[in-house]
Amino acid sequence: MRIELEEKFKVKGLDEFKEAYKKSGVPEELLDEEYMQLSQFYRFLLRDYFHKLGVFEDTENKMNEMGILEVKEDRKSYFQKTDLMEYKYFFLRSCVRIDRLNDTVKNELKNALENPDDQRLLDRARDFAVSYLPDVLMYDKNDDRLSYVLFPSIYGEGNVKANEIVMDFTSAATYDENGNLVSKSDEDNRIIFMDGQIDNLQQAFQNKTGYRLRLILNGYS
Repeated sequence: MRIELEEKFKVKGLDEFKEAYKKSGVPEELLDEEYMQLSQFYRFLLRDYFHKLGVFEDTENKMNEMGILEVKEDRKSYFQKTDLMEYKYFFLRSCVRIDRLNDTVKNELKNALENPDDQRLLDRARDFAVSYLPDVLMYDKNDDRLSYVLFPSIYGEGNVKANEIVMDFTSAATYDENGNLVSKSDEDNRIIFMDGQIDNLQQAFQNKTGYRLRLILNGYS
């Protein structure tokens, strides 16, 4: 467990982290090494919760069967590169607002992170992470009318509701050695399939959790 924690939670690149979170409206003065590590740890703690919902697995399996490619590493955003959800096509895009946690909860997270062999502490930290999920992942859990800019975008896809949890829904086109699409019809079917999944997935997530989900489609990488 200790090796797993060190490998997956001890992310590097504070400058890249700051830039990604600043673009999403998090005040720069809050962003330091501890904030980064606790944010990453929080993402890990939510992994089992998301998988137990069983919302995304069927779509993942169908896309695998269709031979749809995942986004290449060099085309991934910061949030995709550091994601710990262990899905192939879905990535948590909401910023993890550690600054909204009280000191008691922060200390619980720190204790679990610093004592990775203590399963009791890890389980307690996971329970806290799930309990505070709307406070940490939503811009404002109590406002269903306000929209805000999660990230700058040309077509407004970065504008989301304040009470939504946001995930990227991604895949990659298939090109030949000359940089041309292998099959135009296959690519059309890929985008049509993904777009057709969004409403059902968002509704299934809300039915299971009571929380609104916003899936941002990115199928052109």
